[in-house]
Amino acid sequence: MGSDEDEETKRWEEEQILKGVKASAPDQLTPVNPGSSHLSMLDQSFLMGTGGYGDLGASYMTPSYVQAVQAYAGITPQGVASETPPTGGSGEVKTTKNSFRIPEKLVPITLESLKSRLSNRLCDLQDSVSGHRERLGQIIADLEGSREEVGVAESRRGDLGVRYQFYQEMRGYLRDLLSCLGEKEPQISSLERAVRKVRKERADLLLERRRQDITDQDRECAQTNSVVQVPGSQEVVARQRRAVERDGRRRRRRERRERGVGREKGEHRQGMSTDDELLEMNRLKFEKNMTKALAGAESVFGEVVEDFSQVVHIKTRLEEWKFGFPDSYSQAHVPLYLPQLLAPFARLELLQWNPLEDECPDFEAMQWFEVLMFYGFREGEEPDLSDPDTRLLPELVDRVIVTKLTILVQSVWDPLSSGQTRKLTSLLRQLASDYPTVSSEHRNTQSLFSSVLSRLRRATQDDVFIPLYTRAQIENSLSPHAVFYSQQFWSCVKLLGNITEWEGLVSPDALQELVLDGLLNKYLVLSLQTCPCSNLSVIKTGAIISRLPVTWLADGCHGNQTSPGGGHLPHSPGSGAAAGLHRPPRPPQTQDQGSGEGDIRAAGKTRSHFRIAVSLSLAQPPPSPLSPSRRHNSPLPSLQRHCLYTRSPFLSLHLL
Repeated sequence: MGSDEDEETKRWEEEQILKGVKASAPDQLTPVNPGSSHLSMLDQSFLMGTGGYGDLGASYMTPSYVQAVQAYAGITPQGVASETPPTGGSGEVKTTKNSFRIPEKLVPITLESLKSRLSNRLCDLQDSVSGHRERLGQIIADLEGSREEVGVAESRRGDLGVRYQFYQEMRGYLRDLLSCLGEKEPQISSLERAVRKVRKERADLLLERRRQDITDQDRECAQTNSVVQVPGSQEVVARQRRAVERDGRRRRRRERRERGVGREKGEHRQGMSTDDELLEMNRLKFEKNMTKALAGAESVFGEVVEDFSQVVHIKTRLEEWKFGFPDSYSQAHVPLYLPQLLAPFARLELLQWNPLEDECPDFEAMQWFEVLMFYGFREGEEPDLSDPDTRLLPELVDRVIVTKLTILVQSVWDPLSSGQTRKLTSLLRQLASDYPTVSSEHRNTQSLFSSVLSRLRRATQDDVFIPLYTRAQIENSLSPHAVFYSQQFWSCVKLLGNITEWEGLVSPDALQELVLDGLLNKYLVLSLQTCPCSNLSVIKTGAIISRLPVTWLADGCHGNQTSPGGGHLPHSPGSGAAAGLHRPPRPPQTQDQGSGEGDIRAAGKTRSHFRIAVSLSLAQPPPSPLSPSRRHNSPLPSLQRHCLYTRSPFLSLHLL
């Protein structure tokens, strides 16, 4: 059985050798006779199977192999084939399948060429060995490094496992938290809109009632001497009802002032108080609507577990990430997204917060603020001011508090309310002093102060009305004309004081435009021209001057002197967003100064300087401003006050 397999193997090898010999026969070589002189004796002996090549491998010298080679080379078993090659009919050499061909030109082989080739081959082998040795050294070094890395990885396997588990848990927690907040955000926004609507309705009701009262009183004064009265008409009945309600509210305010602590009698002037009292019916309706608007506040996170509904639990989970894996905490930019993540909880707790009302709780005493005050700090360690988490609360104040104040200014704040204005300006000064994000460089602060200026400008245009009566109509202080005139004058003075409350917060240019152009020149100066000159006129003028900011005044300045800053008002430190509201300087416009005295007049219209010179005389009642002949008849020295204003009209006030 084994011999059959050996024979089969030999037969297969012979066939493969024969195929190889046939396939490697070059077609382009010239056929030669094996017996020609071109073949060396060595080649002929090889082809004849002689010459002692048995040591090259006896297995290749089998009879079948020798016969195949001889047949291919044209060698007969008896010897070398004839030297005359077979020809065709045309006499050409006929190439047969069994012809053995070699190149026509052979390269001569010498000993030197062989030595050179062997030397080159040796060098190549040596270079190859050297490269292999370097590669081997590199592989060995890589192997050692890999073993070290494997060791380090084995030692860190436990820590990496902990990290992986923590990251997986944190990713799941944050996904659930974001999903929860995504569902609760519309509910919180809906609650904010409902509360805002109720407050705006209340503010609009008070505003419309005040305007209606002014209209009613003006009509009453206009119809005092008129005989056109229609008793019993609906309009007259409604006006009488509003008058009774107005008198009742005024009486109750007077009683509260009399019961007040530290109030001096005679200090208050009619028109200086704010009529914000609601009828019992309106008050109950407002409270009912507010309760209804806030009904869903407690149920927003009612069904949510504490890990996602309590700020303290969210803070704990995020601090675990920061303290445990600070590198990934920083790489994930967590401090950048924290204000947006935690803002809904602050907004929900601030639903009832209204700093314009009395007894409003301080937002810094709320739970969200106290919990996040020391976020990212370990107890007993000094805070790192370079830590971006130190900006968490300032960013929340900018995102939540400033935005809420902007909404309150636009829809609730009454510029004619001294109490609301003082509360608002005091809060903004505190925010500008304590939080770096409340500044003119931040968009929310710019929007807030833009809303403030817009609301103040609208108040000077729509909520100020001082009637013009003759002196005969207002000389009697008890007449309806005098009472209404005095009330509206002091209301305008109150608005002037409320506007100047923003000094240090709003640009001086904007304030001067509102105060000087919007109130003083447009209403107060014209009103004082028709006012009987008496001690009351002095009091009114002093009230106007006392409400002007001290920073606008420069005692001892005369003529066209300017402030040291090149004509610009000094800017108070810590002014918050005022820098962002400054206007570019206006080019000065010169005009002739007025020369008359004894009246209140514009003594120039230059926009670069503004000077008020007030001469107050407490002597005999002065003559009419239209008759300046008795101008210097006062026996008492007058009190001179010179106040410099920059970038405003140039006025001179004289009361003689």
